[in-house]
Amino acid sequence: MTLNEDFQDVLEDFGEPTTYDKYQTSEFDTWSKHIPEPLIDFWRIYGWSSFLEGRLWLPNPHDFDPLMKLIFEGDSEIDHEKCHLIAYSAFGSLDIWSEQFQVIDIDLIQGWAFVDGLTDRKSADDSDRLATFPFLGDADTDYDTVDENGKPLFSRAVKKHGSLEPGECFGFFPAQVLGGGGNLDEIQRVKALEHFILLAELQPLTLMKWEGTTMVPVRQIGA
Repeated sequence: MTLNEDFQDVLEDFGEPTTYDKYQTSEFDTWSKHIPEPLIDFWRIYGWSSFLEGRLWLPNPHDFDPLMKLIFEGDSEIDHEKCHLIAYSAFGSLDIWSEQFQVIDIDLIQGWAFVDGLTDRKSADDSDRLATFPFLGDADTDYDTVDENGKPLFSRAVKKHGSLEPGECFGFFPAQVLGGGGNLDEIQRVKALEHFILLAELQPLTLMKWEGTTMVPVRQIGA
């Protein structure tokens, strides 16, 4: 099995992933109606994995179904059962595949959600072409976060707390929504699912959209 050209480009830009678990082929077959096929091909080869020394993680989406339910259950338009978490960053940026609206991007620290297929009412793109959507950022800068002085935090957090293990992330205590400054001395190494659920419970997510170069709120997620 070979990866399509887009995923080959990903490996050139991001390097080889670190695989931490693999599943039987039969277990991937259940995804064929829900997830773009090139992404399933990637899973078949690399399994559940991480990139960029732990800055970006591609987990088993089923492990994060409780988070999808918490965020989207009760939403008037987004069906949580059709949302699958494909990737997350070490600090809580989520890349979700929606069977309804395709790509959903969530920043749990800021409390923002972007669902272009919903807010812009765009016609669906070729899902295979979108399969690499977690890798659209700059590998050198876009999978980290910065402190109040604009200094990247990931490498310093690893030096202080050690490398992240599968299923972990870095969290701020207190969370920024509770007045934290988002600095190194506020970082702890925690379980990703539990921390993401905590962040989602602390503040309602706001559906955002771009108008030119300005972000504007649309409505609360879950309403």
